[in-house]
Amino acid sequence: MSYDIYNSISKGCFSFPATCNVQFNLHSADNKERLKLSTKYLQNIKNEFSAIQHQSIKKLSKNIIDFFKSKRIKGIHTALIVKGANVSDHEFMFSSLGDQLHQLFSSIVVHLSKYTSMKLMMQAMCQQIDDEHNWPTFPTIENIQEHVNDKRIVIIIKDFADFKFEQLEALLISLSNSSLNCRLIFGLTSGNLHQYLSYQELSLLNPTYFHATTSCELLDSLFQRLVLESCVPFAIGPNTLQFLFDTFLFSDSSVSLFLAHLEYCIVTHFHLNPLSVLCHKKPLRFFEKNKHDEIFKGIHPNDVKAAFESFTDYCNRLCAISKFILQQKSLQISRFYDSYQLCVTNNVINESSYQNFIAAIPALSLKDCIKLTDDLKELNVVDNEELDCLVDALNKDSKKASTPVTFVENKKLTLKQLQAKLVQQQTGNAIYKTKCKLQNLVKHAFNVCLEKVENAPLIKIWIIDVPLENLSVSPSTCIRTTLSSDDDIAINHVYQLLQENTGKSVNLFDLLVAYLAKTEQKSLKKMNSDNKYVIDEQMYAKFVDAVLQLQFLGFVKSSRHKADHLTKLTWC
Repeated sequence: MSYDIYNSISKGCFSFPATCNVQFNLHSADNKERLKLSTKYLQNIKNEFSAIQHQSIKKLSKNIIDFFKSKRIKGIHTALIVKGANVSDHEFMFSSLGDQLHQLFSSIVVHLSKYTSMKLMMQAMCQQIDDEHNWPTFPTIENIQEHVNDKRIVIIIKDFADFKFEQLEALLISLSNSSLNCRLIFGLTSGNLHQYLSYQELSLLNPTYFHATTSCELLDSLFQRLVLESCVPFAIGPNTLQFLFDTFLFSDSSVSLFLAHLEYCIVTHFHLNPLSVLCHKKPLRFFEKNKHDEIFKGIHPNDVKAAFESFTDYCNRLCAISKFILQQKSLQISRFYDSYQLCVTNNVINESSYQNFIAAIPALSLKDCIKLTDDLKELNVVDNEELDCLVDALNKDSKKASTPVTFVENKKLTLKQLQAKLVQQQTGNAIYKTKCKLQNLVKHAFNVCLEKVENAPLIKIWIIDVPLENLSVSPSTCIRTTLSSDDDIAINHVYQLLQENTGKSVNLFDLLVAYLAKTEQKSLKKMNSDNKYVIDEQMYAKFVDAVLQLQFLGFVKSSRHKADHLTKLTWC
């Protein structure tokens, strides 16, 4: 795995510090097995995600192809894919969708993006249709029609809002006036097309909306496969899981980036934990073969067996209670990864929705109580015979329950007094006491399933929980730590010079001279003829690039009053 993707400032990958002490060198003789295991499990996770993506794209492409094959009434068949916010996952979605359309729809697929002129856009279309053909300098739709004849063409614009609408208008008019067998696919962040096109342009289209699979749905499907189907023999600890979800929800809702972060955590776990070689589906067999190794010195087979059984029981309980939470609509949790995260971090008991759910159990109907007992049986933490006796008692008490007694007295009762008498009457019923027993059983089931096992011996072998000092939630801290390092990089030198300057504005030429002096470059010389400075082009390019990156990161901006000055911002 390349380490560069985690410390690239220009790409904006700030979730993990670039100066952490973890070195991804697993090629030594002692670590070959750990390298093999981490690579294998990472590949399994990527394969699972790829299968989920292909499945969702296959379903989307089938619906679009059925629409394209339908009878053309009026206008160009246009598929509008509502994809939500732009994330890196959409790149794969549109490329795979193009491949599916090329194979199943027998069409020529053309991808268009933002172009500066209509000429460049038409040239890009022609190159994708046939790169070897001798196209004219300014090709037109008629030239394309003569070349492709009756072949189908699908034009995909993945970011419709970023496309130049003057070019789109000219393209739509040209396509509508020609007999080219063309279909259109637009990627929209929202489902409102009227805010982009006029009614005259909309009349040229025959649009139909399609909804792409969201990032949350993809992540939910991935987690169900990882956790419920157990494609990897380890679990993610509470600290790491909380950090991964915080990054996903509040930084970048991209499953691809989530997997990159998870990859970092997995490799870190296998590097820091020598006993992670036991992360097998059958660790006892591996331990028996290698029990004479130095890393297993002082460890008894029974300890490994007990720890693995404890871990297996822990995973089963987490899966069961996560599914139980999803089945309770009153808890208002619709995603599996949300319920799983709440169970791993033990935050579910502190949730107000959980407390309201527990408090409302005595008020449930007989049907809901019986359903709740059936759900409790799936947890396997409460005796089934006890639950069956509870159901019999509920049925028996419900038949004996009489209508509420009305209070008729000479004196008037206040609302509080009436409520107190009704509660007293209700609590005296036998069915209420039976429902309270059910309430206690539900509390007991949650306490048993959410029991912590992190302190159990050897359990850390199968629970990935990267130390928090290796993770950085705050991007600003991570960036400052990276820029303040001693690495011989131009942006680090320029940033440190800005830190040394106490003024609010900095002269660019003075900053350049200081940068050259700090890097010990003798590239600044005077010309004898007109007394002008000569600067090495390579050093000057590095300096300009560093200043532009700092401006992009929000540390400095150009001064309005002086063209040759930079203004330091608060973040710097």
